[in-house]
Amino acid sequence: MTDSLVPAHPLAERLAATGAVLQGTAVARFGEGEAERLALSGGTSVHPLGDEAILRASGTDATTFLQGQFSNDVSLLGADNAQWTSYCTAQGRVLAMPMAWKDGGEILLWMPAEIADSVAARLRRYVLRANVALTDVSDVSVLFGVGGPAAMPALLAIADEAPARPMQRTRGRGGETLIMLAADLYVVASPAAQATATWEALAQRCTPAGVLAWHWRLVRAGIPRLGAAVQDQFVPQMLNLERLGAISFDKGCYPGQEIVARAQYLGEVKRRLALLHAGQGPARAGQSIVRNDGSTAGTVVSAAPAPGGGWDLLAVVLAGSLESSGLRLDGARGDSVHPG
Repeated sequence: MTDSLVPAHPLAERLAATGAVLQGTAVARFGEGEAERLALSGGTSVHPLGDEAILRASGTDATTFLQGQFSNDVSLLGADNAQWTSYCTAQGRVLAMPMAWKDGGEILLWMPAEIADSVAARLRRYVLRANVALTDVSDVSVLFGVGGPAAMPALLAIADEAPARPMQRTRGRGGETLIMLAADLYVVASPAAQATATWEALAQRCTPAGVLAWHWRLVRAGIPRLGAAVQDQFVPQMLNLERLGAISFDKGCYPGQEIVARAQYLGEVKRRLALLHAGQGPARAGQSIVRNDGSTAGTVVSAAPAPGGGWDLLAVVLAGSLESSGLRLDGARGDSVHPG
């Protein structure tokens, strides 16, 4: 990442004043990163999520339309919950795994910014006569991640109640949306007009940290971040999405449903997501994991530097591969990997 400041993040000037090093809209790190490493080793951190996007689905047919496109039951979204879901090809391969929540009569979808445009374009092709509009609202809703043992108390600086269980959603005093992803891990969507105040309240109680540190928290929580490098490669169960509650097996049809159901009920999933550690790195999404004989054992889905050294990663690996002692990252360095 470059150290040059590109003032594209909604809070670019405010973040730069606190030591942020930005690349486009993403904060690479704050200062030299030592405080971040300490926070990840047992402290609590707050992360501006400038490499993420929010799409808004509006219109009277928004819920019905997305119900026919996504793997989860969108009709179950209410004022106090969110859900992971997946958007698949007709062959059951995952193109995106948005987090969805409802805001009035609209549905908001959080996903990596690098895939948001293509996902929106593909969805629009199937709108036909439905009363649905898909709009990128990343400029009016600013995202922050909060993680660590003091995350819940920190959120009480902006809300009267913090979510207490995964996928629970509460509201902040400034109109923020707070969602619990996993134990000690939260995402906050703040209205742009409130974002500076939200950031300052959280940054007083948490160590500011960049996006790679946030990616590491997601990896350790077992939550894959599905970017462009690994689209259209895995059925949802390979990414453990049914364990994240992202698949409904009782709802109506959606692209790839038959294949997803077959994988669930016939036990045909021979590859699964696993937490691994590489002694050095870097590791990157889409990189192969190979055995000593050069055969492929798996594929990296998401990865980030670990605070104690090396890289932690989530990879889809063949059943039984983790029992091998000769796994390594494919490439010139060939760093060895083992269960994390």
